[in-house]
Amino acid sequence: MRNVRAASQALRLAGESPRQQYVCRACLAQASRQFHTSPKSLAEEPWWKRMRESVFGSEKSKKAEQSREDKRQKKLEDVAQRPKGELEQRTGARGVDYVVAEVVDTYTHKDYVSSQTWDGLEMIGSEEWVRKRADMGEQYKGFLARKQTQLTNSQWQRLLHHITVEVLTLKKAGHNVMNVCNPRNDGDIPQIANVTIQVKDGKPTLKYENGVDQQSVLSAIDPTPEAPVDEKSLQQELRNATTSSTELPENIQWMAFGLNPTEKLAILKRAMQLTGKRIPDPAISNVRTLTDLYNALKIKEKPKKLAQDPKLDQLKSMGNVQVHATRRTPVHKDKELGRWKLIEDELKIRNLPVFGTNYAGAKLNVVKR
Repeated sequence: MRNVRAASQALRLAGESPRQQYVCRACLAQASRQFHTSPKSLAEEPWWKRMRESVFGSEKSKKAEQSREDKRQKKLEDVAQRPKGELEQRTGARGVDYVVAEVVDTYTHKDYVSSQTWDGLEMIGSEEWVRKRADMGEQYKGFLARKQTQLTNSQWQRLLHHITVEVLTLKKAGHNVMNVCNPRNDGDIPQIANVTIQVKDGKPTLKYENGVDQQSVLSAIDPTPEAPVDEKSLQQELRNATTSSTELPENIQWMAFGLNPTEKLAILKRAMQLTGKRIPDPAISNVRTLTDLYNALKIKEKPKKLAQDPKLDQLKSMGNVQVHATRRTPVHKDKELGRWKLIEDELKIRNLPVFGTNYAGAKLNVVKR
């Protein structure tokens, strides 16, 4: 009977389909994040070879080390074969000749003794050492004026008009427009304010009036590119350019013409030379016309506060509305009611600060405990 029951139970289990174990979606997602497969790739060199090269060095590193040692030995041989007292002379990238200091190797020069004091050694970095060097003896002279000059908006218009006339005259004559920064010759300087700039189709043209012509403007500018510039003469030129009896048009339509990079640089450089005012690089890159340059140089109006808005005038006229330019505090209310003096006197009697520590004698009257 037992064998029959075991056989029937085996047949029943064999006929049933195997049950699948349930796995939730969260576990499947977590298993998929933790299970990664990567393609199998062989290393370029075996592990034992890489370890050997890191400890004992590779053939490539040994060759590089041997090459450096050969160059060092060759340099020492050249120094040893050179006559005594003769140093190596070379020419730099800018064409400046210099002498290479002697290389002393303690292994080859057994009688070499290092110096223990500063006596007899060359001092590097002093003013005398700089003057002796041919490539470092030039005296630097700044381009900008030492003191920045503050101009009004009308003076900026006159100055830009003066400089623009000179630049356009140089361009029309075929000269270098950068000569506008050269000093002016002694003699009668023409009244450039009488020259009118007319803009048509985005291109400027000059109209000379009252005895001013192209040759008179050119003759006033020194053609020497590296002529010395005197600071007093720059101040006089700025005074002549900004003060004139001729009135410019109130509108700035005569500035609405494009500038190429050379003209823009010449006008800006001359304006900086006369006034000493700098313009940020982003503002210079955004300049396309003379109007843009004027907007970058002119005096900017201070931003107005909300209390200065003309739209609030109607509210100010009302009796129950007050508009203040600053933040209101309880102190203002006490002052309006007339009780702030009493509060201030009582605070001082008790050696208490009136406004924090911002009053005379606040730190002297501190109560020690």
